[in-house]
This record gives sequence, C-alpha cells and structure tokens, in this order.
Amino acid sequence: MQNVFIVGTPKSGTTLLLSLFDGHPNVIPILEAAHYHVWINEPENLEIFTHKTKLFYEILFEEHILNQGVTYDTFLEALKRNPWDQSKTPPSRHILDQITDCVFSSLNPSSKASITHVVEKTPRHLDSIDRMIRDYPDCKIIHVLRDPRDNFLSLKRLMDKPYTQRAMYHPVRFFWNRMVASFESAYQNSKKYSDHYRIVFYEDLVREPKCLMETLTTWIDLPWEDSLLKTSFGGSSWSGNSTDENLAGQFTSIDDRPVGKWKGKLNKQELYMVELIISAYSLESRYRISGKGSLTDKIAYFLPFSGEIKRRFSLPDSEAFFTEIKFYFLLRKAIFTKLTELSKVSDEQILESSILVS
Repeated sequence: MQNVFIVGTPKSGTTLLLSLFDGHPNVIPILEAAHYHVWINEPENLEIFTHKTKLFYEILFEEHILNQGVTYDTFLEALKRNPWDQSKTPPSRHILDQITDCVFSSLNPSSKASITHVVEKTPRHLDSIDRMIRDYPDCKIIHVLRDPRDNFLSLKRLMDKPYTQRAMYHPVRFFWNRMVASFESAYQNSKKYSDHYRIVFYEDLVREPKCLMETLTTWIDLPWEDSLLKTSFGGSSWSGNSTDENLAGQFTSIDDRPVGKWKGKLNKQELYMVELIISAYSLESRYRISGKGSLTDKIAYFLPFSGEIKRRFSLPDSEAFFTEIKFYFLLRKAIFTKLTELSKVSDEQILESSILVS
C-alpha cells in the first residue's frame, strides 16, 4: 500500500485535507496516529516498548477516534498478535502498521480488495520527516501551509480558552514551536526530499479544490473520485473544526470563509511578529504584508503580550516570574534574529515543491 502523510502547523487545514480523502474507496484514512510521538529508544526491549505504547495509546484513544475500524482493545490485540521485532522494523512503523492492519481487518472483502493507499495526518510529525522516509522509503508527504496571520489567529483562539489561559497562553512559544518550525520544515524538506514532498497552501485548497485535488491525486497515483470534493469522517458528513465560534460546526462543504479573518483581529504587536515569517521566506507575493513595521512596533514586539502578563502574575513566586520574563525576552530575540537574518528565499524556490493553482 502507498503511505501518504499529511503534516503542517496545527489549525492550518490538515484535518480538512484528510476529510477529503475519507470517502475515497481506495483509501484508509487515519486521524493523528501520532506514532512518531511515542518515545521509544532504539534499541529497546519488547517489554518496555509494549508498556510505553500501551500507556500512550490508552490516552490517545480516549481523546479522539483514529478510524472507525480500530479501537484501543483491537490495537492491543494486534500488538499481542504481532510483537515488535526491532531487528526487522523501526518502532514507529510497527505501531502504524498495527493500526492500519486493524482498520483493514474491519473491512468487508470487497472493500479490502480496493484499498491501495493509507493517508495519515498528524500535524506535528513535521519534525519527524527523516524517520518517515526511513520507515517508508516510498511514502509521499503533503505539507499544508496557511497564511500565518490566519493560522496564528486560530491558535490564539485556542490559547484564549478559559481552561487553557493560565497554563497554555504562550504566543511567542506557539509562534516558534509551531509556525516557524512548520515553514522551516516545509522549506528544508521540500529541497531535501523533493521526490517525496509537496507543499499545499490552504487558500488554494479552499478556493480551487478541484484543481488542487486533481493535481495532488495524480502525484500520489490515486484514481479520481467525486468524493474527493466532499468532507467526511467515518463516512458521515464533516462540518469542520473551526475555532471561530461563528463558523464552528457550520460548514457543509469546502468553504473559504476562514480566509482573511485575521484582519482587525490581531493587534499590532501580534501582527508584527507573525509577518516576520512572510518576509523571512519572501512570501509577500502570496501574502501581502500590512507594513514593514515602525520602530515602535519593533520595540513593542519585545514587550510581554497581555495574556502572558496574566499568566505570569499567577506564578508562585517572584523568582519564577522574572525567570519567565527573561526566557520570553530571549526567545523573542532568537526569533527576531533568525527571521530577519535568514537568507532571502525566493518565492519560486519555496514554492518549487508546492502544488500550485494557476
């Protein structure tokens, strides 16, 4: 079977793309198996591997459905039936293979005969591309990128949730660990693994889905089906997972309403930080920046965001408070240095491995 992996920044459109493959009769879709997030040493003994894997997936299966054809119990049965042999298979591949086999075994005979592709999406697997290529030498990797301003707005809404405000509101860390990491991974890996790697832009996906999906399916050698233009999960219509409360659960098809929502929703401090990505990777022709940033904007960038201040005042002692202040100042400085001194990458170069819509 052909393995296809979807990666990208969280809230960039990776789930939307997977939902378009969900109804294809030749595809086993898997939602966030996270098999590269299980911390397994290589080499590792079977007992420790099994213990770590059980603990990790007990939590994961409680959080979401990977596919209707696999449960935690059937996964455990598969691990017992097919114990890991580290001399033959890397641990990450063994885990995904067991999940895939569970789904495949749940299908009826005619459906089994038609399966040719496995499409798995875990956004943060963008930091495991080398291991993907090692585990699946013939795999295809689709990296979804989105206007970083809209992407940050979606992440900001998550950070602003009451239950995550104190523990999770780190706009600079989110920006660095998720957004900068995603664009850098897309650029580096599209050059390093040009035969395996394609970049898809969210805006093209929602505005010209047929053109993009036709090009994409040709690249992964998947026959065209009209279902590729319909969003679904487990055979049921999918209404989206937007963080915008006015759009959440409102989608009945591919929809471009989330594009450009950042306007008027990000403050100058946030906008200056996020647009550093656009300038660093010379993507102005795709995402027009609002301005080069005044001296005041640059100074404000190094000051704490309001959400950060709220969190810091909840820290238990003054030493922890000032440690936080120092850490985020240094992180801001590191981001600014990297993105402003980054050798300019031409739009043609970064898009060289992308699937473009004319």
